[in-house]
Amino acid sequence: MEWASAYAVTLLVEVPLVVALMRAAGWVPRDVDGGFSWPGALLLAWALNLTHPVLWWIGPGSVAGVLVAEVLIFLVEGMVLGLVAARVTRSPAPGITVAMGLLIAFAANFASFALGLGLYHWGLLPG
Repeated sequence: MEWASAYAVTLLVEVPLVVALMRAAGWVPRDVDGGFSWPGALLLAWALNLTHPVLWWIGPGSVAGVLVAEVLIFLVEGMVLGLVAARVTRSPAPGITVAMGLLIAFAANFASFALGLGLYHWGLLPG
């Protein structure tokens, strides 16, 4: 699969999903107590995906390597999301906010990985 196609699928799946889950968590929109503006939420959701070119550059050569890399990426993205959200929302329970960030990152990464794999398998993404 070529990088541009994989990155496009990742962004099309993960950015809206992360923003929607941030909204569901009550982190968006900003209110008097803190939170993310809509542009801030979109920017953070996109910035989390800067891990994608790193993963592609490393290029794990086996299924096990890809799975290990995906787990590491989800952990990094989830920790960043949770820590930034804890600060921006002025969370009284930052541990819970970080856990929520990890759940959001897991959901987004799983969704984009599964869809990308399916599209590639069905010949809908270039090899």
